[in-house]
Amino acid sequence: MKNWRKIVLGVLINLPWLLWAFGVPDIAKLKGSRGPKVKIHTVVDQFEQEFWGRSMLIRLRNQFLYSVHNEIRARNVIQGPTGVLFEESYFKSTLGWDALDSATVSEKFDRFKNWQQESGVPLTFAVLPGKTSVVAREHWPEKYAQEKPTVKNANYHAFRELFSSDTTIRFLDYVRRFRENPNALYTTYPRNSVHWSEAASMVMTQEIVEGIQGIQVHIKDTTVGEPYGTEEDIEESMNLIFDLEDDPSVHFSRRWDSIAVPPKVLIIGDSYAWGLLRAGLLNHTAKGSQFWYYNRTIHGPQVQQQGAHLRKYYAWESEEEFITTMSGFDQIIWVVVESNLKKFPFEIEYFKK
Repeated sequence: MKNWRKIVLGVLINLPWLLWAFGVPDIAKLKGSRGPKVKIHTVVDQFEQEFWGRSMLIRLRNQFLYSVHNEIRARNVIQGPTGVLFEESYFKSTLGWDALDSATVSEKFDRFKNWQQESGVPLTFAVLPGKTSVVAREHWPEKYAQEKPTVKNANYHAFRELFSSDTTIRFLDYVRRFRENPNALYTTYPRNSVHWSEAASMVMTQEIVEGIQGIQVHIKDTTVGEPYGTEEDIEESMNLIFDLEDDPSVHFSRRWDSIAVPPKVLIIGDSYAWGLLRAGLLNHTAKGSQFWYYNRTIHGPQVQQQGAHLRKYYAWESEEEFITTMSGFDQIIWVVVESNLKKFPFEIEYFKK
């Protein structure tokens, strides 16, 4: 009898190792950022980082800390008194704490404008409101709700003045549109997401496409259902066991049409630009259409080296070569959330000597 106990105990002790060794998938795989990579030198190191059941143990710990101590174990995530989740960096933008001086704003815009002029490609620029610009202060965490802004949305106002006065750029200002109509569909921010809703992304996609010859997208029926896409992205990064309360989600059915030779489209932007890809934009444009994420890595349904660094992918040696690559597209679409304007136009260190 004692031998059986030893055998069972031995199996239980070694079960995570055996399941990991045989490649059995972990049922509670973690999502979101996992922090800096740890160098793996031996199979033991690898096991310690990836052993079967590790994800569930982390989720159990996170759930306990959240439920008992109201502690969130996810970088940059903070919760308001009504349960709405935020990323802290967005408050800095809304409160004007990351304001750029006027000379820096002008320098950034001039660099961007030079790219447009030299490439000669028609351009659409969409600026989007961050969650902290849309969600009322009653939902903000107390540490920020009591703060007075230095200059509210300072970078947005500085760049907006330049964009709105330039008649060569098709400028879509969703920040201003929210202020004029705060209940509009495209300003919906799910409580458990840092990004706006998938419905908002679809509306933005349709409006952008309206200004591009060769393709059309029609929004058809709408239904209300469970969150999808990025509508639970902050919650997912928390890696809990139990689901948090969700807002209703609007689902669209849509139809894409090519009414002429479809254009070759380049999308440049931050994580909000992924909404255009999820809506299907690059699936209905010409071969060679691409998405340059933060103007740094290359993506798209036809890209072979997904996530490759742009400069290495194209072997650019100069800014002129970078602009020449841009000129090979028929349309360029920029999508930037206002809190990222401080980084705009992204990766401008490429060619600085």
